[in-house]
Amino acid sequence: MDDLFLKVDLPDYANAFDHSQSFLMMGSCFAEEMGNRLQELRFKTCLNPNGILYNPLNIADVLSHALDGTLYSKSDLLSREDIFLSWQHHGMHYGMDPDAFLAKLNQQAANLNAFLLQADVLILTFGTSYHWVLKEGAKRVVNCHKQPSDLFEKTLCSTKQLAGVYTALIDRLKAINPGLKVLLTVSPVRYKRDGIIENNRSKARLLLLCEYLEAQYAHVAYFPAYELLIDGLRDYRFYAKDRVHPSKEAVDLIWKQFVQSCFSAEAQKLIKEIDAYNRSRKHRSLYPDSAAAKKFEASLEKKGRQLDELLKKYL
Repeated sequence: MDDLFLKVDLPDYANAFDHSQSFLMMGSCFAEEMGNRLQELRFKTCLNPNGILYNPLNIADVLSHALDGTLYSKSDLLSREDIFLSWQHHGMHYGMDPDAFLAKLNQQAANLNAFLLQADVLILTFGTSYHWVLKEGAKRVVNCHKQPSDLFEKTLCSTKQLAGVYTALIDRLKAINPGLKVLLTVSPVRYKRDGIIENNRSKARLLLLCEYLEAQYAHVAYFPAYELLIDGLRDYRFYAKDRVHPSKEAVDLIWKQFVQSCFSAEAQKLIKEIDAYNRSRKHRSLYPDSAAAKKFEASLEKKGRQLDELLKKYL
């Protein structure tokens, strides 16, 4: 970043990550941004198996559910016209037949359990301290699925409540996967529908939660994605038209800081090569039958084989 930006000091992560590690990423839409980039760069990545999650309690619920091996049942479902949805999943997950849908959800939970046992890095992006509870049964839900608001109660979590849940969860994860590293982030996206003041108070609870957990555990660290946007990139040219989501340029800048801080020098070099290859693959020649186009395609195929060979050593 140049002098136009406020410099945000990044913690020293000892360049810990490379392609030999597997990543589980869960949380808000900012986690989706980072996770999709990891997948495109051919890191072993499991991204939001239940869909986008905003509240830390919802993330903890999904992880605990997978660890417990508890099966989702019809009480976890709702129907909207002829579509079945799950209270514990984002709306991207749906089914037309309840039994087939439940079988799919339970298989996903089993896959998450298996991934947790061998994952190297768990990256959690917390979005908001607000969560929704279905009044009937006092069930915490991931998504309200456009149901009437009077069916739910909106609650603001306290830092103490969140810290208690995550202390127990991290202890449990450490017991079953001693080598797991945990990286925490707070989404820089403002939830203006909660109100600007309310959003800031919500984010403050999340930041304090991350501070507490980082102080408690040697294997837990914090990456300042929130600070990089809110403090480092204060100009609204780094935001989308809604003035709350980061623009592509802002995400690119935060991603660059993430890679430089968290990945080994060798991994950073390989990331650049894969990224260049991916961009070249997206190129479409105006004259695909020309000699130049065929030569370009042949060079890409050769580069692809070279990258495959490079990545084999990380398997």
